[in-house]
Amino acid sequence: MKKRFRETMAWKLIRTILQLIALIALMLLFIWIGSEVRAEKEPEARWVFCNDVLLVREGPKKTRTATGELEPGTLVWTDGKVRNGYCHLVNLANESGDGWVRNIYLTDEEPQKIDCEATVISKGRLAARRTINGERTSWLKPLSTVTVYWATDEWAVTNKGYVMTKYLEFD
Repeated sequence: MKKRFRETMAWKLIRTILQLIALIALMLLFIWIGSEVRAEKEPEARWVFCNDVLLVREGPKKTRTATGELEPGTLVWTDGKVRNGYCHLVNLANESGDGWVRNIYLTDEEPQKIDCEATVISKGRLAARRTINGERTSWLKPLSTVTVYWATDEWAVTNKGYVMTKYLEFD
């Protein structure tokens, strides 16, 4: 009887282990199928917001080959993929039809070409930044003058860097 009891317990243990393996395999299958069947995100409109041309690269790294350039103010379409600070663009007018650009140079708001002088109207020093909300490149004194190239309601691209539009008075 002892021997039969041990055999029964061993078979129960083996059956439980096999059931667990089958459950894990089924879960992995659902995860794999779910990643393949995932609905594609609708392309989203963004605008290029920089002072100079923006390089389009074949991959999300600075070392990847540049496949084209985008002018400031250009409307582009993203598919939501962001890697290493680069955003994937689709439906581009280059041979590949897609590419990667630095996400920090894209904005949700259409920029306006300004090309005029503006006066800093802050009460204290105003930070000029490398990008929107990026690191500070310099301090601007109140009543100093900057050249504004492009602007949205929130930010302006100037000869000193990115500056918040609310602190500028346009001539």
